[in-house]
This record gives sequence, structure tokens and C-alpha cells, in this order.
Amino acid sequence: MMRKMLLLIQDPGVVKRVQEGLTEEALGEAEVISSWTPAAQEKTRDILSTSVVDEQHPDFRNIHNSLTNDKVAYMVLTTVTAPDKKLKSNNDVSYVFRGTSARELGPKLSRLDCARRRQSQGVVSTSAVSIDSVMSAPFIGRSEFAKLVAEKCRRAASSRLHVLVRGEPGTGKNLIIHRIAYLASELPLVTLDCGALSPDVAYAWLFGSKRGTFTGAEDKDGLVLQAKNGQLFLDEIGNMPLDTQAKLLSYLSEFECLPLGAARSFRVELRILAATNMPLEEMVRVGKFRRDLLPRLRQFVIHIPPLRERPEDILPIAKYFLDKLSSKKKLSKDAESLIESYNWPDNVRELESVLAAACLDGGATIEKAAIQEILQSSVACTSGHCLPLPGTSSATFPTESENEKNYFKMLMDRTRGNVPEAAKLADMPVRTLYARLKKLGIAPGDYGNDGSGLASAC
Repeated sequence: MMRKMLLLIQDPGVVKRVQEGLTEEALGEAEVISSWTPAAQEKTRDILSTSVVDEQHPDFRNIHNSLTNDKVAYMVLTTVTAPDKKLKSNNDVSYVFRGTSARELGPKLSRLDCARRRQSQGVVSTSAVSIDSVMSAPFIGRSEFAKLVAEKCRRAASSRLHVLVRGEPGTGKNLIIHRIAYLASELPLVTLDCGALSPDVAYAWLFGSKRGTFTGAEDKDGLVLQAKNGQLFLDEIGNMPLDTQAKLLSYLSEFECLPLGAARSFRVELRILAATNMPLEEMVRVGKFRRDLLPRLRQFVIHIPPLRERPEDILPIAKYFLDKLSSKKKLSKDAESLIESYNWPDNVRELESVLAAACLDGGATIEKAAIQEILQSSVACTSGHCLPLPGTSSATFPTESENEKNYFKMLMDRTRGNVPEAAKLADMPVRTLYARLKKLGIAPGDYGNDGSGLASAC
């Protein structure tokens, strides 16, 4: 039987986002299945295949029952934290929020794909992690932050305050948000990726619409109504368009929801959970974020320090990932020293990805050389100073801004200055990449582009 990543999804936008989250190799083995036919059912019975199922698929219930009966592992893209209680599973199923961005989906899909490949080699027997083990997992580490964060999450969950989680990319903001949602499990959680929010459709997405309001418009509940009396997670809120910020502020002032085209509003109470890696105060100063919205979001703030500021957490986190990826793999002492001394510019997400790649090598012990090889091929190490020099005990690390600039220079070099293409590789909106390049003083024209790619992005 041939290994496959089966995408049981009909929505073209969701298909595109999942495909963008797959590695190039996994993408080559991915197959989109829009109709639940007997042939499709036969493909899902292949124990070497992994299925990603959209909860909004018209045949979701039949798909779920079939996969459960066949005792195969799979991933469900869902709109809320808790799946339908009527759907009981005897096997491992991982539930991921349907609005999760391609960047956040990537590591989750990689874990499924790596587990599937190891399963095909007889290394492990399952390829998914149950929702309870993910949602109830503690924030791992020995640092002062790791010791205090559980209490912060408990306090946030027991309150009705809006919560803002801040931290660099890859630090675990979504883990904190989902932990809070798990502790407040009686409240539904609906997720929106603000980076994927177009100003033209933002209002209808948030507040709903009535049939005939615009071409193709149907009666549709907005995300606010879906999250009624619960929690609305605004991921990467720093990317929310200014016009949408104004509408969100107006709603939060009175909790009055007026669908597009409706004659009157109605009251919908909820609380906002938001996450960002952007400096919102600086964005306020330059007019990119509303000054009057920020205080409403900062009612309860959790700041996650980058991994380099809490090195005592690195080994416990690494061992946690290794236990999830492969119970037989251990780090050698030299490998442990190396990962403790590395500055992890992409934080926990990078650590997880490196260990997932290292687990694919044979042997029960992961050696220092294997980690070095993976890190040296990483785009985050283009400066050549990310690793300690051989034979020395110290390392010269680039600053965070140097790492960022080197990364975007690499993108420009790889795409010859084509900004839209680079934006796809970086999994960020074209406008955001253009602004980042301008801030860093990087000119796409210096990399061979005639400017047409950049002009088309504006």
C-alpha cells in the first residue's frame, strides 16, 4: 500500500491552508478527497495513510464513524474546542481549530507525517495525540515563568476578562490560549486567524450577513454569534485591519451584534482571547493599531519569554517532545549541551521541528552531529553564527534583529526579490512582508527583481 496524506476537505480555502502547512515531500503525497465515495473509504483504511478531516464536510459524521470503526488515527479540523459529544472515539484523534493558520498547522501536520513515516518503518503504532493530552498538558519547564504560568492560566480561565497572550513566534502562545480554553471548558471557543482576514469580508465573518446583502450573500451566523456566551480567539490580532479593529471596538463597547444587512442588532456577550507577536504599543504610535482598542484587550496579559531567556526549560521541553515523537529516542550528553547553548531564534516551534527531524535517523541516541546538521541547514542559521564553534565552549550568537534580517535576506535571495513568492514561503500576507522588508532596509530590487512582483503586491 502507498502512504498518503488524505485531505477530506471540500472548502478550497481550507484545502489551500492545509497544503501550505505541509512539507514539500508530504505535499507530494497528499490527495484531496472532496466526496465520500466507496473508493475514498477504501483509501482511508490504509494504515500507512493519515487523514485530515474538515468538520464542515457534508459527510463528516459518516467519515468520522468509518474512521473510528477502522481504528485508524486522524486529525479533525473543528470550529470549537470540544467536539460533538455524540462522536465517541476508540482510537487517537487530534482536534485542531479550523481557523488555524498554515504556519501553526505546519508543525502539527509534520508530527502526523513523521509519525506516519515511522509507523511504516515499524517504529511506532499510532500517529496522533489525543485532544485531552494536548489541552491538559502543563507548560513544561523549570523556569520561574513555567512555575507561575499554570496559576496565570487558572486565573484567566476563572475570570471573564479579555486575555492577551504576547510572545515571539514559536513561544507557545496558542498552547496558553488552548490551556485557558480547556480550563474553561464549559465555554465554547471559536477561532479566527486575523492574518487571513480580508477587510472586504471581515465584517460579515465576524458579525454575520443576511441573504441578498451582496452578490452571493446567504443568511450566515458570524463568529461572534457562534461564540455566544463563550470565547472568541483572535489569533495574531496585530494583523487585524484597522477598519475591522474599529468595528470590534464598537462591538466590545456594548456587545451589540448587527449582521450585515440586518434591520436591528441583538446582544451577544463573550470574551476575547487574543495572541500576538507584534509590538502593539509601537503599532499604536505609528497608527497601525487603535489606541482605544488596546486597553480593552490588555485586561489580563500573559507574556511568554523567548526560549533563550529561559534556558533551564530547554531540556525538559526537549524530553517532552521526544516522549511524544518516539519513546525510544534519547539525547546524548553532547547533544543536550548543544541544544542548551543554542539560542533558538524560532523558539519552541523550532526545537520541536529539529527533534522531529532528528527522530527520523536510526539509532536509539540522537548525537550532537545530527542536531548540528539539522540546525546548519535551517534558514534561521544563515548568518553562520548560530552554533558554537567546534572545540569551544562558548558561542557568538546573532541578535534577534540580525536573525530576522538574515532570514528575510535569504527569502529575497531564494526568490530573486519576488515578494509575493517570498510571502508564500514565509506564510505571511504580502503587505506584511513588504512592511517588514521596508523596516529592515531590504530592497527586493537588489536581488534581481524588476519590481513587478513587488508592485503587484501593493
